[in-house]
Order: sequence, then C-alpha cells, then structure tokens
Amino acid sequence: MSDQSEFSYKMTGLSYTANDNDEVTFSSEWEGTATGFGAVFGTLRATMALTDANATSGPCTFVGGAAPDNGSLVLGIGEGTWERPAGEHKWTITLAMRLSNGDQIKGQGVSDLATRTWTGTFGPA
Repeated sequence: MSDQSEFSYKMTGLSYTANDNDEVTFSSEWEGTATGFGAVFGTLRATMALTDANATSGPCTFVGGAAPDNGSLVLGIGEGTWERPAGEHKWTITLAMRLSNGDQIKGQGVSDLATRTWTGTFGPA
C-alpha cells in the first residue's frame, strides 16, 4: 500500500435508534471503493444526546469489510471523531482502523449529506 490512498463511498441507507437515556444513534450504510481494497461496505455510527442535535463534534465508529481483487476478505474496526461547522451538513470524519490482515490505517474524509458521499484519503497509522 502506498503512503497515501483514496476512498470514495456512497450512502445506501440511514437509520436512527434511541436508548433509555434519550440518546440517538445514527447508523449510516456505505459502499464504494478504496485503493488496494476493492469494493468496501460498512456502517458508520455516531451517538448524541437528543438535546444536543446541533452538536459540532463527537465520537464515531466504522465497521466494515472489503473485497480485494485477490479474492480475500478484509474486515476492519475503526474508532474516531466527526466534526462539522455549525449550520452545515458536511462532516469531517477521522478514523483509526484495525484490519483483520494485521494492518493499521488512519484516514480522513468528508461526508456530504446533500450528495450522500464520503470521500477522503488514508494511509498507514
């Protein structure tokens, strides 16, 4: 893998769940491609208090899998943060990922609600 690679995902679904503490979890489904990983599918999750719907940052997770051209399967678990300027529907997402093949990568990208896209770059952690 080169030092700087790219990913490009499209949102395919979005759901909301609530818990007994009046917290709402957003779960968005993504699919697309990433350099060296082929097709990628995953779920991005973030939770916030019902009373903090206009928060400008918080923690998030990404769990997914990739299907490289060599026929293998690579699973990944990521933890990180999201940030958005007040009044905008674009989130900058930064994640550190642990992969089933032993690699660790770190990436950053922008998710745009209007276009339902998430694009960015990643490389070795």
